[in-house]
Amino acid sequence: MAGAAVLAGAVDHYTAANPNTVLVSAGDNIGASTFTSYIQQDKPTLDALNSMKLSASALGNHEFDRGRSDVDGRVIPTADFPYLAANLYDTATGKPAYDQYSISVVDGVRIGFVGAVTEQLPSLVGSSALAGLQVKPIVPEVNRVADQLSDGDPTNGEADVIVLLVHEGAATPRSPTPLTIQRSAPS
Repeated sequence: MAGAAVLAGAVDHYTAANPNTVLVSAGDNIGASTFTSYIQQDKPTLDALNSMKLSASALGNHEFDRGRSDVDGRVIPTADFPYLAANLYDTATGKPAYDQYSISVVDGVRIGFVGAVTEQLPSLVGSSALAGLQVKPIVPEVNRVADQLSDGDPTNGEADVIVLLVHEGAATPRSPTPLTIQRSAPS
């Protein structure tokens, strides 16, 4: 995991230059990982992120590669940081399935990190992986949480600054479309 060592070195460098540096992620921390990490169920990757003191991460589609039960039973308990998703709901309860936000205090400033995962999640992982989950539109859900964090009520997690961590990729089909190359005849 030489890449993790390089990343940790960069984080250490920036943190030494500015102790108020906060490391966050927009998801896909695991799943599409190196073989060394993958065969160990991404424990090396999660351990590296824990040792780098990752403050928060959105859930990405690759966190769900092995299904919701894996996220709930292995991934989240292994992470020393909160995984966030304001737009994933539990279909049985109708309530958010995961933490929607986390607060970090940096030099007296309360930073609210609000997480969201792509609305395309159902087309990126198998339907069984999302059993019991509903993906709601990102914008209204993160705005709802941002409003809560800035409504003046200190009992519900007020923040001075709100940062959105959203896992959203380029709009592409799950299977790549074959590339057709047309060549002109030589002149």
